This record gives sequence, C-alpha cells and structure tokens, in this order.
Amino acid sequence: MAEVKHTAGEVIEAIKGTSGIKRVIAERLHVHRGTFDNYLARWPTVLAAYNEEVENIGDLVESVIIADIASRNVETAKWYARMKLKNRGYVERQEVTGAEGKEILLRVIYGDDGTSNKQNQVSP
Repeated sequence: MAEVKHTAGEVIEAIKGTSGIKRVIAERLHVHRGTFDNYLARWPTVLAAYNEEVENIGDLVESVIIADIASRNVETAKWYARMKLKNRGYVERQEVTGAEGKEILLRVIYGDDGTSNKQNQVSP
C-alpha cells in the first residue's frame, strides 16, 4: 500500500470551502488528483465530508435559481419547470429522425427464443 501523506482530518480541512472541486482540494494538499481520489476511497469520513461540500454548493445553486424565479424571470421559471416539474406535464416534445429528417432503421431483437430478428423501418 502506498504511503499516506495526510491524515483524514487534514484532508477534511482541505475540502472545506472548495465547492467540491477536486483540483482545488488536491492543490491544497499538494498531491495529485488521483491521490485525493484514493483518500476518498480509503476514508469514509473524508468521502462524507466531500459529499457534504458538494451538497452545500448544490443548495446554493438551487437558492439562486429560486431567487431568480421569485424575481419573476420567465426563462428561469420555464427551465425549472422543464427540469423539475415533469410530473406536472412540463416537458418538451422531442422528435427523433434520421439524418436530414429521413427515416431511422431500427433493428429489434426479441428474447433468446429467437422469435424475431427482423429489421423494421419507422417513419418520423
């Protein structure tokens, strides 16, 4: 096993205030990013601290989005609805076609019983 350059406590301190950006944490510790990944795998307390840091920035991001919606920004509200309110019907319709709007060739393979191995064309 490789030599450990830092304690779990030192790594946890280095995580604070980084928004979970691994490059920043590794620079604070003067190690490669891969070494930091090894610390995450080695110590559950370090992984928990890292996950908490990432969650904190996620909360900040969401609070900015909600503040923008509260100020009646329609574009942000529409984006939020598409991302978070799909269960209320806020979804964008998407059409899938082949190149230049042409048909797509689909190959459907059914179970191991070999009942179908046919190719079917589906028009857009």
